[in-house]
Amino acid sequence: MPLNSSFESPPTNLTTNSTSQFILLDPKTNRIPGWSFNDTVWYVTAGENVSLPGNGHGLQLGPNSMINQTFKQDGNYDYVLTFTLAPSSPDCANSTSVNVSGPTASEVFFFRESLGTEMWQTYAYSLWNQRGLMSLQIQSTSTSNSNNITCWPIVDTIVQVDNGFVNSGFEVGPAFIENSSQGVLLEADSSYPHSSVQSPLQYWTILGIVKYIDSKHYARGRAVELVSGNPSGIVSSVGFLKHGQVTIDFIMGDANHSCVGDFFSVFASWRHDELNW
Repeated sequence: MPLNSSFESPPTNLTTNSTSQFILLDPKTNRIPGWSFNDTVWYVTAGENVSLPGNGHGLQLGPNSMINQTFKQDGNYDYVLTFTLAPSSPDCANSTSVNVSGPTASEVFFFRESLGTEMWQTYAYSLWNQRGLMSLQIQSTSTSNSNNITCWPIVDTIVQVDNGFVNSGFEVGPAFIENSSQGVLLEADSSYPHSSVQSPLQYWTILGIVKYIDSKHYARGRAVELVSGNPSGIVSSVGFLKHGQVTIDFIMGDANHSCVGDFFSVFASWRHDELNW
């Protein structure tokens, strides 16, 4: 678990009269407990124009800025990172993105205003497994919106969960943000678009964009909501020792949004001794 994951332990050496919503940090005098940083980083308090989980604190990453934390992990588990991304103002809602890097790969995540009701969203990223120390890096990416405003991302609530079990009921997946009822957005990995190896939802390949949801949306424990893409869905490959009839049981419903219409279809195909569904 990353230290100071919600940035509620403030940077050191802040002036006592620091009442601004955005406080520029000095790498020479300010330290963020649990984190290292470089270049231009602001300590942000939720308030006017900025919404964060629990109305707490976050970090805004300026041009070429990055935060980093190194922690020890057990190589017997796969690790999934959950983090929150927020725009610095409503004008930047569609122009906010960060690059998240783990030991072997990286992925750029974009704030998608159309996929939620809050002015922050929660994403998940698979860090996979590696023995010993692992470095996690989150870096700003430059994006200008149609109004020629330069938009720098705000990150908050960075948590981690270890996975180690077969996942037919989606019980093994990203951690949920404590103060959120929005679910966690999962995107197809651009580096491994047809693989479940790097998926934050263990043993499932993500198609398009789906939302990982819990009992705040769904009567049972965990579920996957299909939200965007053509197609949007999940894929799993199951091995069998013998040929024969296979019955697939699944539960379908809306995500407490009172949706009406067609939801999705299940497609099964045989390839040698594997069933894809």
